[in-house]
Amino acid sequence: MSKKKIHILILAVIMWLSMGHIGEAATIKIFIDGKQQYFDQQPMIENDRVLVPLRGIFESLNATVNYEDATKEIYATKAGNSVWLKTGSKQAKVNGQTVILDSPAKIKNGRTFVPLRFIGESLGCKVEWDGINREVRIKSNSEPIKKEEPDHRIIEIGDPVELEIPDASIVIESDEGKVEKGPDGTIIVK
Repeated sequence: MSKKKIHILILAVIMWLSMGHIGEAATIKIFIDGKQQYFDQQPMIENDRVLVPLRGIFESLNATVNYEDATKEIYATKAGNSVWLKTGSKQAKVNGQTVILDSPAKIKNGRTFVPLRFIGESLGCKVEWDGINREVRIKSNSEPIKKEEPDHRIIEIGDPVELEIPDASIVIESDEGKVEKGPDGTIIVK
């Protein structure tokens, strides 16, 4: 074989391999607890968020899901966690608390797609994105999400306050009123 034919053959192989790689890059793979998931429609990316078919992801996470076609509302529960979404809306609810989504649930090709990270985390799972391999890895968890208690408390001027804070620093901000230290070491906000 001549050198020219070998070069053409090598170039053709390189082009063929690169086209295959481009095709693979378009596919997003979803893994739950190490097992690859397959859905009737491919996941997609919108607003930097991976959207997946509604029923497929909820069933894969062993969640109970109801979809009300008339109102386009989605209800799901798993291990004490509840999720509510409405297609086209950026507002959702997790355990009764309103949250704002980066990308709303949407309908495409007759299927409802939901934001994967939001769904996974709302149902108590850990979600990781591998952008190089275009893979989402989900570690499921069966425990309800614990509501975090705030590390501060807002009080109104004139409200009596009793604090027990051993070995801690205190920051007091007051736009109105006056902050004083009482004779017994208490803090008084007037």
